[in-house]
Amino acid sequence: MSHVWIYGDSYSDPDYPFGEYAGCWLETLGKEYRLHNHSLAGTGPDYSIEQMMKNLSSVDKDDCLIFVVSWPARFNLKNFYCSDKNQVNSTHIDHVTERIKTEFVDADTGVDFLRNIFKYQYPTNELLHIETLKHISLINSLSNRFKRILIWPVEDTVYSGRLFDNVTLVEQGIGNISYNDHPHKSRLGTDPRRNHLSLPNHNTMYNQLKQWIDHGTAPDTTQFVSCFPDPA
Repeated sequence: MSHVWIYGDSYSDPDYPFGEYAGCWLETLGKEYRLHNHSLAGTGPDYSIEQMMKNLSSVDKDDCLIFVVSWPARFNLKNFYCSDKNQVNSTHIDHVTERIKTEFVDADTGVDFLRNIFKYQYPTNELLHIETLKHISLINSLSNRFKRILIWPVEDTVYSGRLFDNVTLVEQGIGNISYNDHPHKSRLGTDPRRNHLSLPNHNTMYNQLKQWIDHGTAPDTTQFVSCFPDPA
């Protein structure tokens, strides 16, 4: 049985808690392959890379890697404020900085400076794109450790560097596939879809990944469909 290592955020977290049906692609894929899934909802690529490097010694050269490159602005600051299962990102940096101000009276000036960098300067499209390209380059450099590597960013990504022959980059972001799946549910505070996809696209994801694992066939993102509005 082939071993498949998976890293990412809620798009690949097997315990993402808001699913409304069984039969998600992870569940189906797990019936045919031995999955080592270290994805965690809400985390950024730095967290995933850290977990991947910790597990690298356990990887066999016949194993496959699926790496979902999530939003780079989810900073891996567990040693600063968060536990190893909580990340800091621009959506809740205000809460973090206010708590620091409460606990450290003299921190106001420094904390405001930190918040402005994290919330307004760092998460620009250009800088986030550069960070994504860095993560792709690092993952690509591990091509000799896996039989195949699939890199699937959350956002649409064009990589002009050279990828090794056993490395596949999906240029259409899984986040945009999720949005096209059901725009209304993508905008909800809590997305009720398991791993942000409706059931027909879970089936497509399974079929696409199975072809890639078995034959190295790059996923065809044109096979994903819109599930909006909901079927009658």
